[in-house]
Amino acid sequence: MSGGVDPRATGRVGTHTQIPAGRPQNPYAIPTAQLHHLINQAWNHYSSGGYVTAAQNKAALSAVFQACQHVPQPDDNWYRQVFDNFDPRKTGYLNYQNFFEIVTQYCSHHAEKLYRRAQRQLQQQQQQQAGGSSQAQAQPQQDQGGRPHADAHPQGVSGGNSAPSFPADRSDRRATAPQDGPSLSSSSPPANGGNRGTDRHQTVPSMQTQGRGGVAGQTGERPFLEPSPLAGASDGGGGSASPYGNGRSSLAASSNAPGPPLLTVQQSKGLMTTSGDLRQAELSSRILFPHSTVPRAVFAEYEFVPEGGGTFEVLGSGAFGRVVKVRHRRSGERRACKSIALQCEEQWELVKSEIETLKNLDHPNIMKLFETYHDGHSIFLIMELLEGGQLFDRMTDYFEKRRERITELKVAAWTRQLLSACAYCHERGVVHRDMKPENALFLTSDDDSPLKVIDFGLASTLDKIQSATVEEKRERTGISGAIARLLPSINGKRLMSLAVKRTKMQRAGTVHYMAPEMVKGNYDAKVDVFSIGVILYQLLTGVHPFFVPGMDNEESVKEKILNVEPPLSGDCWDAFVSPQAKDLLRQMLQKNPKKRLTARQALDHPWFTMQTAKATQSTLTPSVFDGLLHFKSHNQLVQAALRLMAKNLNDKDIQEIHRKFSALDTQKCGMITVSELKDAMRDLVRRRQREAAGAGGGGVQPQSMAMSQVEMECEAVWQGFGETGNMKIGYQEFCAALLRSRLKERVRELHHVFDQFDRSGDGRISVEDLREVLRDPRRGQGGDTEGSERAELTDAELEEILSAASRSGNTYVTREEFLDLMINFD
Repeated sequence: MSGGVDPRATGRVGTHTQIPAGRPQNPYAIPTAQLHHLINQAWNHYSSGGYVTAAQNKAALSAVFQACQHVPQPDDNWYRQVFDNFDPRKTGYLNYQNFFEIVTQYCSHHAEKLYRRAQRQLQQQQQQQAGGSSQAQAQPQQDQGGRPHADAHPQGVSGGNSAPSFPADRSDRRATAPQDGPSLSSSSPPANGGNRGTDRHQTVPSMQTQGRGGVAGQTGERPFLEPSPLAGASDGGGGSASPYGNGRSSLAASSNAPGPPLLTVQQSKGLMTTSGDLRQAELSSRILFPHSTVPRAVFAEYEFVPEGGGTFEVLGSGAFGRVVKVRHRRSGERRACKSIALQCEEQWELVKSEIETLKNLDHPNIMKLFETYHDGHSIFLIMELLEGGQLFDRMTDYFEKRRERITELKVAAWTRQLLSACAYCHERGVVHRDMKPENALFLTSDDDSPLKVIDFGLASTLDKIQSATVEEKRERTGISGAIARLLPSINGKRLMSLAVKRTKMQRAGTVHYMAPEMVKGNYDAKVDVFSIGVILYQLLTGVHPFFVPGMDNEESVKEKILNVEPPLSGDCWDAFVSPQAKDLLRQMLQKNPKKRLTARQALDHPWFTMQTAKATQSTLTPSVFDGLLHFKSHNQLVQAALRLMAKNLNDKDIQEIHRKFSALDTQKCGMITVSELKDAMRDLVRRRQREAAGAGGGGVQPQSMAMSQVEMECEAVWQGFGETGNMKIGYQEFCAALLRSRLKERVRELHHVFDQFDRSGDGRISVEDLREVLRDPRRGQGGDTEGSERAELTDAELEEILSAASRSGNTYVTREEFLDLMINFD
């Protein structure tokens, strides 16, 4: 044995946890290499064929916990629940990765909890001494760095007997009762080298450690672990080659853990707490979509006049208001402000409907709503700034100014984005009802700029549309009308009624883009597909299928929409439009809605497969998957801050992340599915392995092993996004996960996020502040409606979140701590 601490000198060894930079090292921690040695020793003794049963898992865990100082033995129920959490498919087996995660999470939890308790006791002692208290408290002695002195020995810890070695015969690996099982030896060199003998980090302050059911057993603080990528932080070094070909990749093996390859995630400041499902805490609606009724508040928050004087550019205007550029005074973000002068109650209902609709939509091709202001008879909607102009203007530029056609590749990309936004809405029961080129804006003037659907003023849910249906009588016409008039009446009742009853829905939208059923007044979500079909026709040909300028009016356009089939043949069509494009058009412009494609079906048409350029493989790098995998490890305060930043940033500022999301969202449903993530990870692994093989590199994992890790890592990613509940990752969640590494250039925005979290304005985020910021999706639904106001986290949960984020373990976070927490996480 070379160097390090002999655990047999003290009986049990300390627990491992990674201490954030800038904070005193946790005296309860054990160097990573020693913890890995314990894990591998237990695994090699109890596992059979690379797996463990529930009984073997319990015996192996118990053996590790017995060898670790200050780690209480869980009860039988804990072992059962942990095994079930890591075995969702009920196979009856766990692998090495699962075992590794359970040990590191459990030990880290207790080491961190004991450290914070010691810190709180020290603070209480210091406060009492400062107040002249005459009663001496038994507190751990600490050095100037805030760490307990090495001569402060623990009490109530296992004695100093040598730990027996494992039996030589490993043929029978059946689990035995924990008290009868072998103890473990951690006789391995420390990760950072060092001399043999007493390690100052192996001695701990005087803290009574409870046994079974104590610290981790009866207070409700015992973590019921779930699968996660938290497999212990590496102390440095090389490590096994990653199938991604990148040492930082989360598929890389741990550099200090011999044995099976591990999924490793660098632990950082703001590590997630481990109390059940706290990671699913989400932002309340009042934080995501602030609403103010204070007079002139919008002018206090936003700058309507540029610094150089004059006025900001008017982006659009209408009968009831206009849209102008504004700048947020604190964050500096440039946005669009839509001001509406309310003239009647009906108009206010339309505005409220638009606000509620936008609050519930999260799609890369739908304009964002940031906040709202109600000032007397005026409403101000602060929205995403889209500076690329209307789709209608870009069509005009091509066909009238440049005198050239738009390539089918480009047309397919634009059409696909419109259909993706509509399919996303339709799956949530929302119908836009006014799809037209003027309601699709480009984010920037770049040729490859994303397209965004705007103006949800006429949008509504199918339930609301159907509930507003009215019944009307119409006189019979034609042959049936003539027959009805000829038939006699009996006892004053006609044999055939002269009128028929019909249901009629509210018509909405622009006549030139209405579907036939919208004209008739009886429709569903497919009206949006017909409208996009008209836009596609214009993009391919430069002409409208039902309107000839100078010849048609609204009535003639309605007549054509109902009865005229637009031409899809001729010299122009045969020479410039592919058969696949014409086939899609024909199916989207079907007058019978029952025969028309849905938005989702249209997205699956072969034309998009042929014409839409697939994202280059270089778009997807290991950093994308690392970001997703790391997200779960962040403290809930960090996750909430990242979510708010992702929501508040203009997509123009995160176009790189937008492109990565689009590359993963191959189905264009506006969310990333399990299959899409796995396919992308597999493609990247194969590409990196080919590159490594071509370069003559060695150490590349076998294909089967790499693909097995892809499966495990993909499942680990999904554990971090459990709140969606449908095995999909939303757009803003994706952006939040990838923002962490880009925050050093976003300090001004971080200050704004802190101000939004600091509800009391006292310069720190307290339990009272966080109570307004976070909500528990398990307790109540629907934003901040009446039924969801009670969807609050408990004070104990909020205190745990804050103490884990605070450098000193306080139940509040200062501005300095918040910035350090968000930026310096490496």
